[in-house]
Amino acid sequence: MAKGTGPSDSLSKLPKLTAELQKFIDGMGVYFESQGIPRIGGRMLGVLMIAHWPLTPEDMANVLQVSRGSISTNLRMLTASGMVERALMPGSRLTHFAFSDEAMEHRIAAGIRSTQAFRRLVQEASAALPGGDPSRHHLVDSLEWSDLLLEALHNAIEHWKAHRAQGSHSHTVRAGE
Repeated sequence: MAKGTGPSDSLSKLPKLTAELQKFIDGMGVYFESQGIPRIGGRMLGVLMIAHWPLTPEDMANVLQVSRGSISTNLRMLTASGMVERALMPGSRLTHFAFSDEAMEHRIAAGIRSTQAFRRLVQEASAALPGGDPSRHHLVDSLEWSDLLLEALHNAIEHWKAHRAQGSHSHTVRAGE
């Protein structure tokens, strides 16, 4: 094995997959499925979050016991979302992937884009609906909610970036967090 390439065995790139970690991986699948990402994509994110080394698509297929085609399909979506990134492994000709260090920023940015798109739709409907229409309050509430959410998301991303820049995150999680 060349220096820096990591282990060649899929399972040696991960902590021991205990029942609790398997529950986490499966839970990530269910959670992200509720967010519009296929369940396998969420499970892949779970595996990549706990991996000690970047994984190849073959590694992920072996660990998750799914087809290589399913992994490839989901990798395209996950890399486009910014949650997963290609990782260079010196000495290896294989493509490796890792959970992105900027994944949380990408999640918040996706929330901002989604809320902005929703707000534009509501704004257009508001312009088309007569001022005295009894349903107008739904549009007004939706615009106010969108503005509040956008402000909170912008504040969250700035706070997160400042937090990361200070290096104040410890990479350790206390029980119950």
